[in-house]
Amino acid sequence: MQDLLNQCQHYNVSVRLDAVSGLRELVTTFPEILEKQLAQVMERVSQLMVDKESVIRSALIKLFQQITPLVGVDKMRPFFPVVSAHVCCAMTHIYEDIQSDSLKILDIFLEYYPSLIMDRSSQIIPNFIEQISHQNLTKKSSAGCRSLSIKPGGKIRAHTWRNQVLLRLSKLLSTLVKSSELSGSKGKVEEELKVVWKDEEDVSCTPFPAHYKKLWAFPGLRTR
Repeated sequence: MQDLLNQCQHYNVSVRLDAVSGLRELVTTFPEILEKQLAQVMERVSQLMVDKESVIRSALIKLFQQITPLVGVDKMRPFFPVVSAHVCCAMTHIYEDIQSDSLKILDIFLEYYPSLIMDRSSQIIPNFIEQISHQNLTKKSSAGCRSLSIKPGGKIRAHTWRNQVLLRLSKLLSTLVKSSELSGSKGKVEEELKVVWKDEEDVSCTPFPAHYKKLWAFPGLRTR
C-alpha cells in the first residue's frame, strides 16, 4: 500500500496509472486495509483530481467508486475536509476536462456521503456558479454582476457544459432541501442559498418560462 501511494506522485504517467490501478486491485482484494490507512489513501489519491492526464483521472474515478461503498460516513467524516478542498480546486481548474471530471467525482460523493457534501455546500455551491459564469469587471457593470461564460474554443459546447453543471447543482440543492426538512434547519438552508440567488428586484433577466416552473421539484421555493 505504501509503495503504491508513493508512486501516485511519480513524474511518469504510466507509473501513476499503475499505482492507481494497483490501489483499486488491492482494495478489492483486501478491503480491510482501508480501516488502518484510510487517511493516507484519501489524502494522497485526492491530489490526483487535478492530474493533467485524463487516464489518471478516469482511473481515480473508478478507485473512488470502489472505495466509497466500503467506507461509512462516520469513518470518512474526519478526512472529508481535505477531499472537499481538492474537489473545489478541480471544479475551478483552468482546464475544462478537469472541471468535467470533478463533477463525476462529486456525483460519487453525493451518492454515498450526502450529509458530508451538505456540510461543505457553502464552499461547493459558489464553484458551480464560477464554472458557468464570470464576474463583470468593467466600470459600467454594477458590483456583483455576472455574465454567462462563452468559450468558442472549448472542448465542450457551452450549452452542453451548462446543462451538466446545472444538473449537478439541482441535485445538490434538492438534497440540501430534503436534508433541511428532515433536520428542521430550513433557516440555515436559506442562508446557504443566499450565496447563489439575489432578490428579484436586484436581478435584470428574463424570468423562467412557465414549463420550467412545473419541473421545479419544490414549488414552495420562490423561483428566481
